[in-house]
Amino acid sequence: MKTVWTLTEESVFSLVMLAVGVVFLVVAQPYPAQSKFFPTLVLVPMILGFGANAIMSAKVPESERDKGMAKLPELGAVVFWVVLLVGLMLLIGLVGSMTVFPLLYMRFYCKESWRVTLLVTAFIAVGTWAFITFLQIPMYFGVILETLGF
Repeated sequence: MKTVWTLTEESVFSLVMLAVGVVFLVVAQPYPAQSKFFPTLVLVPMILGFGANAIMSAKVPESERDKGMAKLPELGAVVFWVVLLVGLMLLIGLVGSMTVFPLLYMRFYCKESWRVTLLVTAFIAVGTWAFITFLQIPMYFGVILETLGF
């Protein structure tokens, strides 16, 4: 059976996340060593993993190619949520986006109940706050909060 390279939903998602990881890694480099240590620690394996996943998921047997291409209309949703996450990070910073994004994603895309959504969002918010407080790492708080003077 012949193997062909094709764009599947998974490979496109991996390429988008790979690009996001590279952008954030480049953005983190001017920061002091303490501030860029953890983003680098997280982003380098993420970039390697998504790069490998993009390659592995793009190489599919010829008989499976049409099945992968049939899922591409869902690509718009994937791109929308990634762009929304990056936009939230720029506007309300890492802390705000790590709270707001899961709420929006779980409730409106995954259609989870409000109870589960709020419980998971609260857990993520407390975990993010504890992580930042414990490590005492300055975080980017977004254009909106910086404009307001926070």
